[in-house]
Amino acid sequence: MSNKIGELLVKEGAITRKQLEEALKCQVIFGGRLGTNLVEMGFIDEQTLVENLSKQLEVPFVTVEQLMSVPAEVINLIPRELAEEYKIIPLSLDKKRLTVAIWDPSDLAAIDAVSFITGYIIRPLVCSELRLLLALEQYYGIKREVRYIQMKGGTGTRSREDAPDMRGVTASGSEELEPSPFEDMMDELPPPPPGGTGETGSAWGDLVDIRPPDTAQGPLLKRKLPEPAPDVQPAVERGPVPPEEPVKDARQSLPPVPKATPTPSAVAPMEPETSPADTLLTRLAEAGSRDAIADALVGYLGRDFERVALFMVKGRIAVGWKGHSKNVPITGFDHLHVPLDEPTLLRVVVDTKNFYLGPILDSPGNARILAGLGGGEPDSVLLIPLMMMERVVTVFYLDGDKGLLGKKLFELQKIIGKASLAFEILILKNKILLA
Repeated sequence: MSNKIGELLVKEGAITRKQLEEALKCQVIFGGRLGTNLVEMGFIDEQTLVENLSKQLEVPFVTVEQLMSVPAEVINLIPRELAEEYKIIPLSLDKKRLTVAIWDPSDLAAIDAVSFITGYIIRPLVCSELRLLLALEQYYGIKREVRYIQMKGGTGTRSREDAPDMRGVTASGSEELEPSPFEDMMDELPPPPPGGTGETGSAWGDLVDIRPPDTAQGPLLKRKLPEPAPDVQPAVERGPVPPEEPVKDARQSLPPVPKATPTPSAVAPMEPETSPADTLLTRLAEAGSRDAIADALVGYLGRDFERVALFMVKGRIAVGWKGHSKNVPITGFDHLHVPLDEPTLLRVVVDTKNFYLGPILDSPGNARILAGLGGGEPDSVLLIPLMMMERVVTVFYLDGDKGLLGKKLFELQKIIGKASLAFEILILKNKILLA
């Protein structure tokens, strides 16, 4: 659906082809729906989005007044678990017909499931992702992700050609961030956690041509073929023979049977074992989503390191994306957010666009990072940036033995280069799907 709405917006003149391609890049890297990224980048407003969604799906759209003034007795018609699973908000009930705002009105399977569970005839209305997530938080207490941040100016108001060269600009010369469109929708709602303002990085641009050297392949494991079992001549039992009638063993008159020697052609070849590094590269090449890329990386790196985490960098905030400790997901890590306008190791890596290896320094921001990772004070940490579009979009965090971190540094940098290529592949797939 997202690709079709993008083409419709281009056809209607609401956005340009270049803006659509930039939004597709952001969608692959940061997640969310295409329309949400277009709104966050300032290319269109929310009303334009929902009107075109309504036109595309031939389904009426919900108004702000309808969505934000639903009586409690109507909200209670849909339990919290159902609302969270299907991203649905009940709006009104007329006899057995329940009008709802739903995540995807074209998802007939979801609509049928809700109808079966509730016993109502479901009438879906179009709603933007931003507005729907806000309503889920308001009515059901389902927290929205911290990732929804909008840049004021910058990508939302300029093309690539008009954007200034931001490389080397200090924090004092960067543009400001403002909260997501959520904060303009409902002033009475509590604001997001402090630290949501700061400076932006470079303007969005074309992907950097990243071609890291191929990961060095270790020698395949060699298995010894089983040695053929030695021939064992069966013992021949002979019972007592009367002396007057000696019995001759018939087998003694037969010619000796030559020993069977296995030939190379008779031995089935052994399949070489696939190394964990090869498995990782295969998973990255075949990944169909950003989360599949993250899961492959966390699973591979979790074999050697105590804690592994990925931070998503959007504007001047780093948000927890994936975090594992001893290969177990860290509870609540996706709610961690670290402003990049205060001293932290994340800020050092983002601003310098280079890795950091060493102790974690004592500061309130670094303490918040460790708390979000489950606490503790590691002896040494390694943070490596993933670059795309001339800026840091993800930071990899690992902690453990300093010697092992240093020994693995070169390999880890190459792996992260491969991850960048995996993101590029996803972007190209989305471009291919464009009409």
